[in-house]
This record gives sequence, structure tokens and C-alpha cells, in this order.
Amino acid sequence: MLSSNNTDGLNLEKLFFPRSIGIIGASHNPSGGGFFVRCLKNRYRGPIYLFNPRLSGKQLYGYEIKSSILEISDFIAYRILAVPARLCPKILEEIGQKEVPFVTIFASGFREVGNEDLEKELLHIAKNYNIRIIGPNCIGVYNPKGSLYFAFEQSRKSGNFGGIFQSGGIAQNLAQLGVSYGLYISKFISIGNALDLSPVEFLEYFLHDDQTKIIGLYIENLRSIEQGRNFMKIVQNCNLNRKPVILWRVGYGEATKKAIISHTGGLAGNNAIWKAVGKQTGCCIVNNSNELAERFGGFQEILEEMGFKDTDLNKEFIRYISKAKSVCTKPMFCVMLKINEGFEEYKSRYKFKLKLLNRKIPIYENLNLTAQVLDKLNTYREFLQKHGKYPNN
Repeated sequence: MLSSNNTDGLNLEKLFFPRSIGIIGASHNPSGGGFFVRCLKNRYRGPIYLFNPRLSGKQLYGYEIKSSILEISDFIAYRILAVPARLCPKILEEIGQKEVPFVTIFASGFREVGNEDLEKELLHIAKNYNIRIIGPNCIGVYNPKGSLYFAFEQSRKSGNFGGIFQSGGIAQNLAQLGVSYGLYISKFISIGNALDLSPVEFLEYFLHDDQTKIIGLYIENLRSIEQGRNFMKIVQNCNLNRKPVILWRVGYGEATKKAIISHTGGLAGNNAIWKAVGKQTGCCIVNNSNELAERFGGFQEILEEMGFKDTDLNKEFIRYISKAKSVCTKPMFCVMLKINEGFEEYKSRYKFKLKLLNRKIPIYENLNLTAQVLDKLNTYREFLQKHGKYPNN
């Protein structure tokens, strides 16, 4: 059953479950519009319309290419704009005339290279026509249930992990990494520069989305103080409603800050500020994609304990999926354990094998990651206890 998310007139269900898609700038170029055609062909369940005036009348993967979106009368719910940045304002005007509600802008060459005026022009056009923009400088939406994909051969199986990422490459990597852990995606959004739709709007959606239970974020910058306040408020609301938020906040080093400026044009905040954000909102701060995927696995176990057993995790144990970085020459999946009565007593009560990823894998004793892992996860439990949201309170 789909959620009925509609905040201040913004209905993101139309974005995540569009009845049709238009790709502007479609071509054989695998790094341009052709990339999206390859991702969606034979997978998206609705009509796909392709546009490129240079290839008008030709076929691409069995789809006929039209010259302009103004040529067709069919309503297209979602457009992917994959043309150079300088052409985006003119085509966005045409999109507005067709009353398209959502547009993903793939092109770079905006704020991140100092071209803020071009962004302002896009935003002005979008407001005139009531268009909501994802991006620019992004790859849009991955939603297996809605048959939307932003990488080749992505899993069609859906799960409960939602994500918002300012890097398309990170979003693709996390989607693939999650599957390797046996974890699956509800919806991922690559938002790039976040000119219009920001992490705040998508977090509000995830808060009310029945399918999404755990939320991952990759944030390079927030565009204003007001957006920062709204961000903290909605992150806290998600955590208090037992939808834990895992935040990969980058920009701690000077080199990373320079890289961020070149990517989204944002200025990275102070390390201490973001640690305070984690403490105040209850979110789990991580430093890389592996940590983010691992915390997702851990939170999934915690939520199962809270939701079905209604037990105090301090008195029992926390199961946590991670990669072994020692013990064996090749990385293996293992389960980390924390129990009050001690490891040996637990060892006598439980078997040392489990079925994961269709294989039986031993649980090893001498892993040194347990304390760090559980400390991060316990932060969330303590946050819930403090606010009276933990099951035993």
C-alpha cells in the first residue's frame, strides 16, 4: 500500500511512482541521456518518451526519438533533463508549458563552478510553472517498486532502507553495497546541488512512508540557516518515530572541503557542529559508505528486537552485521554480539552458525570492531530512552 505523503501541496508519490517518463537529451552517449535510457529500458513499466532534435525520427533501443516535448500531447509525469547546463533554462520553459510536476536535472556546470546566476534562472522558471527540481548535478531516483533505476542492472527487490545523497556515485555505491549485505532499498534519491527540493522535503516524505524504516544521508552542505534548522527538526522527528537516521557528513579535512566545493558548490561545516547535530537529533554519524551500510544492518536488527520482542536490549544482546577486518585472509560477513552475562556464557547457550546470504558463516570471537559499532548504535537507543520513546519507558 502506498503512503499518501502530501506536505504543503507537495505530493512526492507522483515522483516516486510516475505513470510515464520523458528523457530529454537521449542519445547513444553512455555518459549523457543514453545513460538513463539504458538504466530504464525493458525495466520501467510505463511509457518512456525520448527527445533530441538532432536524432528526431530515429530509434534508440526500440524507442522513437522526438524532436521536442511540445510535439506530443500525452502527459508526462516525470522528466529527466540530460542536456548541457546552458540549454536547461530554455527546455525547462517548454517543460513548464506541458505542466510537468517533477524534473531531474542531470547536468553539472552550475553553482559548483561559480555559475549561480544560471541556478537562479532555473529556479525562477520552475516557480513560474510550479515545477519541482531534483538537482541539478544529480541522477535522480531509484525506486524498485516504482520501476525507477539510476544504474545498470540494479536490484528489482525492494526493502526498507531509504536514502538521500548529494552524490550520485555514492548513491549508486550504497545501493549495490546494501545488496551485497543482503539489505534492500525502499527509495534512494540523488539530489546533487539541491537547488529546489532539499533533504528536508525528502526526510518529511520518509517520515510518513510506510515502506521506509531506516534512513541514510550523505550531506555535503545545507544551503541556508533556515534549511539547517528545518533539517535538524525533521531528523529528530524521524528518530523519535523510530525511523533511525544514519548521517554520513563529509568535509572534515581541508582537502575534502575543497572537493565538496568543486562538486556541489557548498561550504563544508565544522566537525564539532555536526557532532552536536548527531547528539541533539539522535542520528548516527558515520564516515564512509561501509559504515553506513553496516549501521543499516545493525539498526534493522535493533528495530526487530524493539518491534517484535519488546525487550530491553541492555539485558539481552544486539546482533550486528559487519565485515571482518581480521581473523581470515578474505573478508567475511560476521555477527557482532554484546551481552551482559559475557561471551562464554552466551557461547554455551547459542549455536555458532547462522544463515546469511544463503551460506553458513561462523561467528568469530576475536573481532575488535564490536565496541565501536555498538557505541554508535546505543546512541540511538539512549536518545529514544531520553525522550520516552523506548518500548520499556
